[in-house]
Amino acid sequence: MDTIGLTFGEEERRTALVHKLTQGTISLAEAHELRTLLEKERHMIAQQGNCLAFFAVRFLTDYLDEYLQSKSNSLLASGS
Repeated sequence: MDTIGLTFGEEERRTALVHKLTQGTISLAEAHELRTLLEKERHMIAQQGNCLAFFAVRFLTDYLDEYLQSKSNSLLASGS
């Protein structure tokens, strides 16, 4: 089964967004965009059977999910 990986532009965008995430400057919209890119990449890597790359992308996805959850919680707290 052929899988289409990230395009060059998507890879550059993913790299930029990961940098913003690690710097704490990523917006919620950008975080959701990054999540979409990581899911696409994770699916492709799973098809290839590259365990190390799979776990690296999974780690980033989990880190991003924690970031999104903390932002969601802070938005709920500020709205009260």
